[in-house]
Amino acid sequence: MELADVAGAVDTLSQQVNTLSCSIRELQNGHRHLQEQLLSFQTTSPTRPVELTHVPEPHVPMPERYSGKQDHFQAFMMSCDLLFSLNPRTYYSDFVKIRTTISLLVGEAQAWAHNLLRSQSSVLDTWPLFLNAMAAMFDDPLRASTAENTLRSLRQGRRSVEAYITDFRRFACETGWNDVALIGQFRLGLSEALKDEIARVGIPSSLESLVQLSIQIDRRLRERARERSASYSSMLRSPPAPPPGNQVALPAPEEPMQVNMAQGRLPPEELHRRRMHNLCLYCGRPNHTARYCPEKNRGRAGNPNSLLRLLHLSTSSCCSPLLTLPLVLQWGGRMLLQTAMVDSGASGNFLDKAVVDAFCIPVTNKPFPLHIQVVDGSSLPSGPVTTETEPLQVTIGPGHKETLRFDIVTTPLFPIILGLPWLRQHDPQVSWSSGTFTFSSSYCTQNCLQKHHHVLNTVLDIHMTPQYHTVLPNEYSSFADVFDEKGVESLPPRRPYDCPIELIPGAPIPYGRLYPLSEPELKVLKGYIQENLDKGFIRHSTSPAGAGIFFVEKKDGGLRPCVDYRELNLITIKNRYISPLDSRTHRASPGCNSLHKDRSQGSIQPCQNK
Repeated sequence: MELADVAGAVDTLSQQVNTLSCSIRELQNGHRHLQEQLLSFQTTSPTRPVELTHVPEPHVPMPERYSGKQDHFQAFMMSCDLLFSLNPRTYYSDFVKIRTTISLLVGEAQAWAHNLLRSQSSVLDTWPLFLNAMAAMFDDPLRASTAENTLRSLRQGRRSVEAYITDFRRFACETGWNDVALIGQFRLGLSEALKDEIARVGIPSSLESLVQLSIQIDRRLRERARERSASYSSMLRSPPAPPPGNQVALPAPEEPMQVNMAQGRLPPEELHRRRMHNLCLYCGRPNHTARYCPEKNRGRAGNPNSLLRLLHLSTSSCCSPLLTLPLVLQWGGRMLLQTAMVDSGASGNFLDKAVVDAFCIPVTNKPFPLHIQVVDGSSLPSGPVTTETEPLQVTIGPGHKETLRFDIVTTPLFPIILGLPWLRQHDPQVSWSSGTFTFSSSYCTQNCLQKHHHVLNTVLDIHMTPQYHTVLPNEYSSFADVFDEKGVESLPPRRPYDCPIELIPGAPIPYGRLYPLSEPELKVLKGYIQENLDKGFIRHSTSPAGAGIFFVEKKDGGLRPCVDYRELNLITIKNRYISPLDSRTHRASPGCNSLHKDRSQGSIQPCQNK
């Protein structure tokens, strides 16, 4: 090798060594920089290693099944979204979410989803595609417009304000209205009582403040209504007893059925005795029932123009110097006993608003607001009167009835006030010393006082010869007594040998049943019952035992009623006494030219033992 070649090789090696030295220095600098970064990271990282723990997923109930109704779509999808978000490990993929949602469908929605599964539609690939497809199929396309219309017609009514707020928020979130519009619509739907109370304190500037204020006021109003209802209920259950000298004077004497006016009912022993002996439950006498009791009817009879006198219960009381009347309000099948103050200075008839709210008395708006001034000339604190009751039946005493409307105000002293118009209309005579009202005006006589009915008691003379208009042929004139029905007008007198009807001990008593009758049968049956009632053969009874009846056609085309006693005969102890036979009667009269066989009311009419 020549010297020149050696020198060139040495230069090449020197260059390579220099290049490697530079690379080593660069690597050392990079290594040092990485160590510095690692040291800084270790100083800022936590000293303890992070432990990965698996928290169990909460138990979330499955949403209710969805049938495809538009108004239920949003609620169903919200329930599904809550289920998926609270259980992310269970519903980790779109495939699981979509199939779970389909499993919760029923009806039309289920049929729609099953068609997608059978056709392997592309909307089943991702959850957003499936959600959009369901919304296009089942969501309300006019949801905002529907929510606006519903919100405009939404009213609180008699519900609590919490229920009203729940419905209001549900539709308000879909309208897109601002706070100002929502505040106005929320106030419009509140009850009248809440509107009045909010007007006193002022309207808040935000919807949330208005909602909280409405809740506070409504809860207080309902609390006061419960307190008033409890106080009025206790007053009705135990009304205060009037003083001994202040009692109501009734127009009729004490009824026989009311042994004691304070009790109003018969003692159980007396009631049982009268029922056992078939006595009248009203007067205690035999041979009639309470419905047809002459004493009861006599007590009701009287002069239709008789005066109705009421003795005021509180006029002479030391506790109240006011003039008051007890009365009864009736509406819609309900009844309320109250005390009214008679005030000649009042310009109308008034009813306390607390009574209206406590007993749900129906009210209506007045055509025009009524401004009322008190004695000092100032207006009522509650403002003008805007509501009145619907017509209520008012009963004062046992016979004075009328129909009145009451203006609704706040009257803390008395719940009802009868004013000057009522006094002018009825024009009662007032005895100020005794507190007695006498309703004797022509208006009360014609419109208010109950008309009494006169009762005419008649006596049937069984020995009187009846006047019949039956015309007999001349050939039968000598047998006129045969056609005389006088013998069947009454039962024979009581005798020692009256025939008893004895029943088998313990045998079930037969009961009659109801069945329809034709018009001719019903007419004959009514006449048959009335005829036997007049004769005394039958009487009114409340016994459940009975027998059926059927009709046999007569030769003249009429109907003869026949009572079916076959079931009663089955439980009767047979008495084998001798009965007259028609054949024996025929043989005993061989020389007779004519024979009367028609026997009214059966062949014999024996009188039975009691």
